[in-house]
Amino acid sequence: MSSFVKLNITLPDEEDFRIYLQSILNAHAAAINQRDIAIYDTAENPTGQLWPNPSVSPDATNTTYRVFVPVTLSAYPAPNVFPHGLDIKGYVFTLITGTICNRVNRALAIPYPGTDQVLLDVNATDVIIQCSTNAFDGFVGEVVLEYLKLV
Repeated sequence: MSSFVKLNITLPDEEDFRIYLQSILNAHAAAINQRDIAIYDTAENPTGQLWPNPSVSPDATNTTYRVFVPVTLSAYPAPNVFPHGLDIKGYVFTLITGTICNRVNRALAIPYPGTDQVLLDVNATDVIIQCSTNAFDGFVGEVVLEYLKLV
């Protein structure tokens, strides 16, 4: 049975040895990091998820990115508008979701399809939350956008 990493390595100089060790470290880090990375920030972060991209090649993948948009609802009956800071041309969204709460006794996922509806929309510049009543004025929360960049 052979090992995955060679046990006997002969390299002519220190620079070659450094490059070899760096490549092994990078390969190990890439293998370990193939998981969902739970960083929720207002700045764009890769999630660790890889989605297939068969339009490029059978083995091609796209990295999923995530951005977090904090929200405070107050504009009933007008829509609540929050800039997301993304240039979404060529993006495909894989997840658009969020939560809001009143910090006392009620929390809910958005979009919320109940009697008092809360609608969630994303356009080229903003996250838009539309409430059907003023029952959610003062609620705070966050919207999570996950997307692929295809261009």
